[in-house]
Amino acid sequence: DGFSAHADRKSLLQWASNFVNPPKQTFTVHGEQEAATALAQALQERGWNATVPKLRQEVKWSK
Repeated sequence: DGFSAHADRKSLLQWASNFVNPPKQTFTVHGEQEAATALAQALQERGWNATVPKLRQEVKWSK
């Protein structure tokens, strides 16, 4: 066991549960593909629009 400044899945989901209204779009972009996908799916189960972008995928933002 060691110390890390990174939050684990449980901590991230607990943090996300504090939002009254989730963001319009959330991208999980850090960590292994499998873990990022699992986190995005867990967020989706909680009503979030969460996705894992493809490598070098570009996103256009608009207001």
